[in-house]
Amino acid sequence: MGRSKASLPFGGVTILERIVGQLADYFDDLIVVAGALVEESPAPLMTNSSARVTILNDEQPYQGPVSALARGMTYAQCPAVFACSCDLPLLNGALAHALCAMLGGYDAVIPEVGARLQPLHAV
Repeated sequence: MGRSKASLPFGGVTILERIVGQLADYFDDLIVVAGALVEESPAPLMTNSSARVTILNDEQPYQGPVSALARGMTYAQCPAVFACSCDLPLLNGALAHALCAMLGGYDAVIPEVGARLQPLHAV
């Protein structure tokens, strides 16, 4: 592609800005794990809510989503986290919050769409 999916425009903002905006309405702390330095789009640090946004960079480049997930979960201060990929421009913050509410005593909440688990939109 020649550029990060997170930096692609969608509805007047980047996909990452849209995701952060959606989640900031429902969560106090957001952690963005980026593959490279996020210099092309500093706006994700700003939201219309009081949510705190922290950007972490991969320790090793090109390690993929599993490494990023592990890094974000290690940094998180909560016993449970909602995790999503950066290519979900239609992400719904209310749905992410509802998934968290379903956790109860389970280890994870992973949506299933068309008989396929969606681990990059899960708790």
